[in-house]
Amino acid sequence: MTTAVIIAISALGIAVIALVVSAWQYRSGRKLVQQLELVKQKLTEKEQAAPVTASFSAHLSSAEKVQDKVKDRPVAQAEKYRYAVALADQGYTVEGIAKALKMAPAEVEQVMQLARIKRPA
Repeated sequence: MTTAVIIAISALGIAVIALVVSAWQYRSGRKLVQQLELVKQKLTEKEQAAPVTASFSAHLSSAEKVQDKVKDRPVAQAEKYRYAVALADQGYTVEGIAKALKMAPAEVEQVMQLARIKRPA
């Protein structure tokens, strides 16, 4: 066999490998696009199902009214949030507040962010 034939066979092999890899990437890309469309659809459904309230204070007031009607609750949820803000003002960490009030750390962080937004500058 001559050198030219060996080079041609090698080039053909590389081309076949490149074709297989391209086909695999195309197929993977199509699957990702389908999954992305599904996630977008679910997100749109959730956004339509749960409209955002106009203000946190109005939502908190309605929550307090509901909590007042519930019996055998040691501390209303709104009171818990106020207590969490007070503890944060005293220097407690998010983890410490979450443990003390039996709340999720993410919930405590959210309450802290809302308290910062509500406070005057």
